[in-house]
Amino acid sequence: MKNMIVNGLSKIIYRTNNDTIHIVGFWDCRQVPTTQAAQIK
Repeated sequence: MKNMIVNGLSKIIYRTNNDTIHIVGFWDCRQVPTTQAAQIK
């Protein structure tokens, strides 16, 4: 998986497959990573 910073506050997590981009999720960089990771498990 790859990620791209949209602005200083958000990231988009995505996968590529040939000529298709699959958005896996959005990450709010303002929150504590362990709290946010627990929400997606």
